[in-house]
Amino acid sequence: MMERTMADKVIQRQDKDGMLRRALERIIQLYTDKSHFVYELLQNAEDAGATQIKFIQHEDCLEVLHDGRPFSLDNLQGLCDIGKSDKISDLNQIGEFGVGFKSVFGICETVRLYSHPIKIDEVNEYEPFAVEICDFTHPEAIQDEEISYGYTTRFVFPYKVGFTFSGFESIKSLNEVLSVRLQNLGITTLLFMKNLQKIDYVIDIPQLKTAGSYMLEKNTINDHCVLVSAFGETDITSNPKEKRGKKEEQISYLVFTRPVTGIQAGRTIDIAFTVSIGEAGEYTFRKSKYPYISVYFPTETESKLKFIVQGPYRTTPNRSSVPADDKDNIQLAEQTAKLLRDSVRELRDAGKLNLSLLNILPIDEDEFENALLFKCMYVMTADMMQEEQFLICKDGSYVSPENAKIARGNDFSEVFTDELLTELLDDGKEYHWLPAVLTETSKQYKYLYSFLTDILEIEVMRPENMSSYFNENKSFLPKRDDEWLVKLYTMYEKVSGAFSKQRGGSNMLLAEFIKTSKGNFVSPYRRSDGNQNYKYSYMYHGYENSTYLPNVFLPSKNVAQMDDIPFVDEVIYYKCKPFFTEILALQKPNEYEFFIRDFERRYKEEKPMSDAQHIIDVKHLLKYRSNEDYIEEVDELIRRYLMLKCKEDGKSFYVSPFREKVYFPKTEDGMSIEYYFKNIQKYAYVDLDFYLIEDVGEDKLSMLGVSREIAIGQDRTTGEYNTGKPGRRPDWITYGDFRWKLTLKKLDEVLEYISAHPKAADSMAKSSFIFRFLQKNECRLMGDVHIGGSTSNQHNAFSEIVTTLRHDGKTYRYYRSSWNGKWLFTESGDLVSQKEISKRDLNSQLYGDINWDSSLYDILGFAKNTTDQLEDAAKDYDRLSDEKKEQYFEIEFQRRFGIPVTEAEKLLEGTVSEEYKPYKIAEEVFEFPSSNIKNWDSLRKHVAEVLCFASPVKYEYAVRRIRVSRPESEVKAYLKNMYKIDGQYKYACQMCHDAFANVEMCQIVNGPAIELDAMNLCLCPNCAREYKKMKSDSDNVQCFLNSITELEDSEISGTDPVEMKFDGESIWFTQSHIAEIRELMTLQNEADNYSKDLSKKAGMRNIREDEAAVTSAEELVNVGTDVYKEYIGKRIYHTGHKAYGIVINCDGTNIEVQFENGNRAGQNVKFSLQMCIEKGLLLVV
Repeated sequence: MMERTMADKVIQRQDKDGMLRRALERIIQLYTDKSHFVYELLQNAEDAGATQIKFIQHEDCLEVLHDGRPFSLDNLQGLCDIGKSDKISDLNQIGEFGVGFKSVFGICETVRLYSHPIKIDEVNEYEPFAVEICDFTHPEAIQDEEISYGYTTRFVFPYKVGFTFSGFESIKSLNEVLSVRLQNLGITTLLFMKNLQKIDYVIDIPQLKTAGSYMLEKNTINDHCVLVSAFGETDITSNPKEKRGKKEEQISYLVFTRPVTGIQAGRTIDIAFTVSIGEAGEYTFRKSKYPYISVYFPTETESKLKFIVQGPYRTTPNRSSVPADDKDNIQLAEQTAKLLRDSVRELRDAGKLNLSLLNILPIDEDEFENALLFKCMYVMTADMMQEEQFLICKDGSYVSPENAKIARGNDFSEVFTDELLTELLDDGKEYHWLPAVLTETSKQYKYLYSFLTDILEIEVMRPENMSSYFNENKSFLPKRDDEWLVKLYTMYEKVSGAFSKQRGGSNMLLAEFIKTSKGNFVSPYRRSDGNQNYKYSYMYHGYENSTYLPNVFLPSKNVAQMDDIPFVDEVIYYKCKPFFTEILALQKPNEYEFFIRDFERRYKEEKPMSDAQHIIDVKHLLKYRSNEDYIEEVDELIRRYLMLKCKEDGKSFYVSPFREKVYFPKTEDGMSIEYYFKNIQKYAYVDLDFYLIEDVGEDKLSMLGVSREIAIGQDRTTGEYNTGKPGRRPDWITYGDFRWKLTLKKLDEVLEYISAHPKAADSMAKSSFIFRFLQKNECRLMGDVHIGGSTSNQHNAFSEIVTTLRHDGKTYRYYRSSWNGKWLFTESGDLVSQKEISKRDLNSQLYGDINWDSSLYDILGFAKNTTDQLEDAAKDYDRLSDEKKEQYFEIEFQRRFGIPVTEAEKLLEGTVSEEYKPYKIAEEVFEFPSSNIKNWDSLRKHVAEVLCFASPVKYEYAVRRIRVSRPESEVKAYLKNMYKIDGQYKYACQMCHDAFANVEMCQIVNGPAIELDAMNLCLCPNCAREYKKMKSDSDNVQCFLNSITELEDSEISGTDPVEMKFDGESIWFTQSHIAEIRELMTLQNEADNYSKDLSKKAGMRNIREDEAAVTSAEELVNVGTDVYKEYIGKRIYHTGHKAYGIVINCDGTNIEVQFENGNRAGQNVKFSLQMCIEKGLLLVV
């Protein structure tokens, strides 16, 4: 009871008329475009079968007339009702919502309607009437008025603004918007009308008085295609004043129509192409000015198409938008895509398909990112263009993409006709050129060009990209006559970029299209790396880019002996001279072409050649290789043909260093590679003497392929780590200098040989080689290995060579190896392992003096005696801070002597406490270093070499004069080796005779002329400062040196250090140090005296100063090397010639040998003594 009562109350309170009005107001407000009602009036006229309609805009009202069927009772009722349109059942009529007409109430509050039948057959069916519709739905009869002749229906809309549903705030703004709408209806408003053919409008308001019309003229082509001509279309502008005086224009539309299938069956979909028709009847298609979807009238939704599409699409109630996700709309769009395909096919069959139509098809996929409804149109276009013959060709035919090509340039397609193009490509297909206007620079066809090349993948053939076609179809050009070739070269004369060397492979430099005097075709250039067309390997002097080298040359009258050099055909050359000289920049051949031709032919024949010819070839190759233009060509010739002279057992032979390994006999450090591999692996060793005599140095031989590298893993810092588990091989990596995989070639075999031949000379050489290699690479022998995955890193790991030499690796490393772990030699010549000896036991002649700062001995695992242990302790002690040293000293002192250090100091002063007086302080005692002379002859030879080949001292002048030529560290190393205290990490000062961890080098004389390590003293910092003051007196220094020069051998050969007095100080020398100083001074004095005598003679003979200086320098060497005269009569072995001989003369400059065997057996040969000493070429047997 309560619920009914409440319901009754609600019903009783409802204002049905108010509810209806509010609903209608809301519907009217849905129209965002407040002038959209104009289309509703056009729709009303179209549905009434009107052929013409007229709009008259007054200042206070709008009058609309049309000639359609008069209003019937049902028509009037549908107009006044809501959602009850009388057109829903008629699919050929537009209106169906039943609310469209209500949009007119956005400009008025009432509507006056006058309906008068004028046709005889309508007079009896329709009765005239006049009504005024109020409150949207209530018609009231009013006084009838006449309607202009020819019209049956007249609407009058008195303007009314200010309501909540009104679209305008003032009548003025209403008139402005309405006048713009009438002038901008556009011909597309009539385009899809079945009945309306003309729209007239008159604007009669104070601010504008004008009139116009839109008319259609339809020419039926067939039952589904109509050519519509539109008249009265003018340029559109938002400012009506700008239309005054403008000419009207005519636009035609080609409209294709098809009935809809499915839910909208009975209605049609349409496509309208904007088209202009030429005098000959040809069509020119243009982009439509109206990109909106039409639902009989244009909506506000863009289609993104360049033509107009129309169909019964579902719209929003205000008819402004077309939902893209509506399934019916999607179906309509797909049917429209099929209509597009069939329309294009029909136009092609009629011969009307051309580039202008292809250009307005949906070919840009990006356009439909925000217009998904018609993306199916793009898909359809791509598919049909790919599958069918829709591409218009230059000759007017139609082809599919697989038979189409795009020519870059009209001249290009003129030279290569369709027939010639087909013949050149020669792949069984018939090719046609597309119109030449299709280029990447064309703004008009920009998107079409991209669609053809990117989507349809049609190849763009450019003059600069024809190289591969000419080179692959070698039968094409020989069939062409000279006239055609001239056209070809003339065309290329305009395409200079095709021959740019900066284009990489995209050019014609390697195309075999230049006709030669012999009638064959070659490329104008070839690559300098020799990978292509190597037959003509000629170089061109002055050429700016070494990547390309001339391959054909300009005609020359001097063609004798040039039969294998290609020349341009003379007749064609003179007809196309600018092409060959300016574009290709060809030249006549020069001398270098002849050298390369002769060289290549000579080595190809593989005939024996003389050493003299070989040296000439080598020098020419090296000379031309220094030119950047020739380097790649020369390197290729060297790799292919060059052989180098090598020697073995006194026999000479030639070997290619790029076919088998060729080594230098020694490394840069003088270690013998030949002895390292001797009896292990047979290699060729370059005849170094042969090339050095001809001024072909080691750097040049390296350039020619001779190697010194016998190390493995020098640059390797990463790799796979073998965990021993299947599938687990993580990466390893090292950082810094450490090289985990560093080793020497054939190391295992070398070690086995040493242990099997402990007394062989080459075993000692091999051992020395290995040890000195380790010294040179000490920084690479130990470090951390970082391993990926879960495998632990290896800290302080050894390189592979160290692991091998330590002989403590995993067992498998030495499987089937006969090596016993011994590879080092002691002073007595015994073969041992490093675990058996101290570093002090090493043979110094094989391994050099001990490097006290080196950690190599610890890395290799040398045994340590008591002295070594004390040395290590001393190093550790010296690393302590002074405070720690004092603390440890105090502790140890008290433990040993039971007395504090302070009391010990008092004891020294005689003030020690009574309880400590019985104890005495032990003094620190050490033995001054000693270096006995084992062989005076060896020492004198060594000193002579030092003096002869010492470098001049160089200085720089800044604030003070600074010596920069020789590193101080090298001199210090010499002094530290002389004055190191045995068993301690300290050095003896020559002046105060105490031990110091840090010492300084001090030159004996100021400003020496040449670098001599021995001419320095090892002094503590205090004594070094004192000595520098003392040596400022040059007379005292000279007396000091003279006293050293006057020493006898017996005074030096003792076991004690040699004591010399200088300015009140006692300076101690090791025997070897002072002996070297004495010998150096003696030789220097002899040289100085000789120079003075020579200068006197030079003055008497009036010799020029520079000549005397050169002679003096030469004689200085003679004096220095005079000690080698004792070689005379001795049997020697020459390591370069691999032969034995007797020294028959030595004048200090040259040494003469009479060979017993080898290729110079029985001959007397002179060698530079200096070179023999530097290279170690002579060994006394």
